[in-house]
Amino acid sequence: MHFDYKQAAFNPCRNEIVLELCKGKRIMHIGACDSPHAKEKLQSGLLLHAQLCKVASTCSGIDIDRESIDWLVNQGFSNVEFLDMHQLDQSTFNAEVVVFGETIEHLSNPGECLASLHRYMRESSQLVLSTPNCYGLWLVSQSLRNFEKIHDDHRVGFTYGLLCQLLKDAGFEVEQFYFTFLPRPKHHWWQRLWCQIARFRPGISETLCVVCRKRTAEPDD
Repeated sequence: MHFDYKQAAFNPCRNEIVLELCKGKRIMHIGACDSPHAKEKLQSGLLLHAQLCKVASTCSGIDIDRESIDWLVNQGFSNVEFLDMHQLDQSTFNAEVVVFGETIEHLSNPGECLASLHRYMRESSQLVLSTPNCYGLWLVSQSLRNFEKIHDDHRVGFTYGLLCQLLKDAGFEVEQFYFTFLPRPKHHWWQRLWCQIARFRPGISETLCVVCRKRTAEPDD
């Protein structure tokens, strides 16, 4: 199957995409602690959950890292609870947007987790999902130098086409696809250069970010 990158948009900051989509809405944030980086990201002002709490009408966060949850609760975030995303059907929270950022690559069975999300979501709700881009320039440059450096907890990886196919198989319809980058307190010169090149060749961007809904069932013939 052929996937044309021209159908995707470019935005240099993933958080801008997510926050704009979530303004004034009820948000379910999966992986809210951004473990194990909660403390450093909160101190730098880049913790996505803290930013979501400022723009959403209501924000409910879930995570499976009890230590990070306790730490965030102690910092005043009473809206983060322990819940496995496979058990989302136990939640009574009616989310308009589900934020699923930088989490799917940690899962051994992403299809099963998307099925759980599909069961939880309503027809009118949206899913915004982000994950590292396996065609990102940093990863490609590693292969050209005959090595590969990945996060210890990463189990799967995605390209534009592979992520679109997985979402389609799970019953989702893509509304908008973005090539983007994660925010950082400080960018090295080579990261700034990478971002500038990606404006013209977005397929080499660091991060994939997709906005989708449950696919409407087609009428019988």
